[in-house]
Amino acid sequence: MIESALSIDSDKSFLFHCFAGKDRTDISAALLLEILQVPKETIYKDYLKTNAMRVQENDEVIAQAIKEGAHSKTIDALKIALTVDRSYLDTFYKTVEEEFGNIQQFLTEELQITPSMQNDLRSLYLANSK
Repeated sequence: MIESALSIDSDKSFLFHCFAGKDRTDISAALLLEILQVPKETIYKDYLKTNAMRVQENDEVIAQAIKEGAHSKTIDALKIALTVDRSYLDTFYKTVEEEFGNIQQFLTEELQITPSMQNDLRSLYLANSK
């Protein structure tokens, strides 16, 4: 049963990440924030913060690629791959709306995160949850 897969221990937090902290990781973060009923504009601000937070790391990756003799087109593609853009999140939301109707339907029907599980998450992570 999917619902039993969500085991919430209030004494523990969790961390998830990927190489650049974007794409799948940022979509996962956006979905969690949606469950927590965070306003969409705040989700976008958080998403776009990736660019400011990864300046040093991205510069190091690009410098290493240059040092290793990467072609200028590769460097340009790498710069794009290491950044986020508002349009990426726009595309995600548009695709969810077109394919599933809305985020809530996507969460419950496709990801099988039940309303009860969502309430559990809000109770765990929000100080003034319902």
